Amino acid sequence: MENVYNLKKYTKKILTKSFDIREGEFDRAFLMMLYIFLVISSNLILKPTVISLFISQFGVDQLPFAFILVAVFAAVGITLYSYSLKKPL
Repeated sequence: MENVYNLKKYTKKILTKSFDIREGEFDRAFLMMLYIFLVISSNLILKPTVISLFISQFGVDQLPFAFILVAVFAAVGITLYSYSLKKPL
């Protein structure tokens, strides 16, 4: 039990110095780091799975078209979002 406490204390000390976390901000910063870690981990797991399902359904020849289609939709979405930010409420 004491080893777990020492590990937690040492981890907190390293993270506090590495990321310049001020006193009282550690809990919030740690939860944000955990959130980003989970988002990136799930992305790294899901992306190859989705691509393999797409290839098994449509074949490898259609994959470049899917990437282009995603890029076009992203560009349109970003453009519309950018215009919506410029208009006042």
